[in-house]
Parts: sequence; structure tokens; C-alpha cells
Amino acid sequence: MVVWQIHHDDLQKIYKKSSVGNLIGRLMIEYLYVEKLKREFSFLSETAEERYLKLLKEQPELFQAVPLKYIASYMGITPQALSRIKKRIC
Repeated sequence: MVVWQIHHDDLQKIYKKSSVGNLIGRLMIEYLYVEKLKREFSFLSETAEERYLKLLKEQPELFQAVPLKYIASYMGITPQALSRIKKRIC
């Protein structure tokens, strides 16, 4: 897993100086917005177990790289609830 970071001022300079940078930035923001909407919709339409199975299928590497307490928080459940889900499935 790779995490990139850029200072806001530097990002604004890229947007101003480069039309390609501006386009990439806009497309990335649109992508992230859609992903956020999907996540929020999943909170309303899926059970915690369904969200767990989906995350396990789509991003299995997260479970090796990220502590379960953070995964549980991302899923909107307690670490204890995540532990129970994992125990039920395995």
C-alpha cells in the first residue's frame, strides 16, 4: 500500500500551472467523491457482515497492513463486532 501526500499550496500551484495537473486533480476528486457516496450508501443498504465480505474481496491486502481496530472504524462498527463477524465466517 502506498500513501501519497502533497501540501495544499503545492497542489494549487500544480492546478494553476498545468492543465493536465488540473484535469488529473479534478478526475481524482470526482473518483473519491463517488467512492465516498458508495461507502455511505453501503452503511444504509448492507449489513456489517456484507460490508466486511465486500471489503475482504475488494481489498484483501488491507487486512495484512492495517490493524483491525482501524478497519472496524472504517466499516462503522466496533472492533468486537468485527471480531464476531470474522469468527462467524471462518
